[in-house]
Amino acid sequence: MRGGARGRGAPARGGPAIRGTGVVRAGPPSAGGKGGGDWVANQERAFTRWTNAKLSPRNMQVSKLSTDLCDGIALINLLEVCTGKSIGRYNKKPTMKMQKLENCTIALNFLKEQGVKLVNIGPEDIVEGREKLILGLFWSIILRYQIAGEDGDGTGAGSGSSAGGKNGSGSGNGAGNNEANAKLQLLRWVQSRIPQYAIKNFTTDWRDGRAICALVNSFDRSVCTGHEIMNPREAVYNARQGIDAATVMGVPRIVEAEEMTSNDNDEHAMMTYLSCFRDMDRRGLFNNRDAALTRARMHNMGDVEVGRNCDFDIEMARRAPNEPPKLLEIKVEGPETAAIPEVRKGPDGLHKVSFVPNRPGTWRMFVTIDGVPIQGSPFTVSVADSHGSLSQPVMKSVVGGEVSRLAVAGSQPVGAVCPKCGRKSESDSKYCGSCGSPMSDDVQARCHNRNCRRFVPRGSKFCPVCGTRV
Repeated sequence: MRGGARGRGAPARGGPAIRGTGVVRAGPPSAGGKGGGDWVANQERAFTRWTNAKLSPRNMQVSKLSTDLCDGIALINLLEVCTGKSIGRYNKKPTMKMQKLENCTIALNFLKEQGVKLVNIGPEDIVEGREKLILGLFWSIILRYQIAGEDGDGTGAGSGSSAGGKNGSGSGNGAGNNEANAKLQLLRWVQSRIPQYAIKNFTTDWRDGRAICALVNSFDRSVCTGHEIMNPREAVYNARQGIDAATVMGVPRIVEAEEMTSNDNDEHAMMTYLSCFRDMDRRGLFNNRDAALTRARMHNMGDVEVGRNCDFDIEMARRAPNEPPKLLEIKVEGPETAAIPEVRKGPDGLHKVSFVPNRPGTWRMFVTIDGVPIQGSPFTVSVADSHGSLSQPVMKSVVGGEVSRLAVAGSQPVGAVCPKCGRKSESDSKYCGSCGSPMSDDVQARCHNRNCRRFVPRGSKFCPVCGTRV
């Protein structure tokens, strides 16, 4: 029949959806990321936002999963963030297809090593941008590390790489009981927070917008106070009130009001969004606004080597004039060692953090405010091999903008410095183990040259290694 039958009802608001033999063609997301659309478009937008929230500390973003993952770099970084582990060496500037395939192969092999079961997806599917297979891959990642991951309910659910269906009931994806258990655990958590709404699913029970307002209100009784008397016919308005309030509280904006209230709202997208509430609840972030809203971003991702600076920006929430100062604590740990984080306070709650790794491998930066880890902490950095030996482990804290120095548990105090080569003592020896010169206990600062960063004894005006003026 020419033109095809219209099918059930009118086309979705986000654009026409053409359903054929197992193929769904969805129009591209709108510029603002809003609109109903069909479940594929809704799911891709939600997964993209979740990915960007995870990659934010690494100063990376993607605009469309089916196209922006083709070189494997964003996927590798996402997996490192989710697992807190280094994937190892990969091509950081791939130009040829073979290099892109190699990066995607490294990422998929890493997932398999972590016990995530993948079905019907290979590196060529990612490079060629096969949308539904990529969505299935991301559902595997989200299910394992966001919804039922090691810091979730501990089930470590592995899943397959099929996007499933509108209600996530696809077959052959290998998810099995793990996905069902993760779904049940999340549903029980929601029911415990808002028992008055008798939530039974992640689709229809959320379409009038009142349930999301009730969930937000369960964490802060001063917002969304009238959710019980909201008009169900004003679903988009209701949902927007709840989502806006949740965003202010620090919950990542994974779905928009139009998507939540659409007849094509996606179960996987909603589960991803609601699991962010549960994650923040378990981390105590709803009870610490500063920790919930503080963000950390890395500058030189992909270019960190031993002996070179690793730079972060930490953006704290603005405090009221009469609000007492918060305790920002930063600790950096590496393979069998640690580093000295240098903290400089800037305007509007901005803090510049820099440390110099002294060994290759995975380094972690722990950031807490009043003892509560901020979102994403600890942050992982993969450090490439190079030459050089630097500092002993210490931790720095910032109280009201003033830096104080505290020893890390199990670390040694700052040792002596060689005035000739700028290296620190690795033992109690009075002589440098590298050049044999007598050591000095009077340390002034580090060299300002980011490619040197040696320690300079007090009284010296120039770095003993590179000659930079201190």
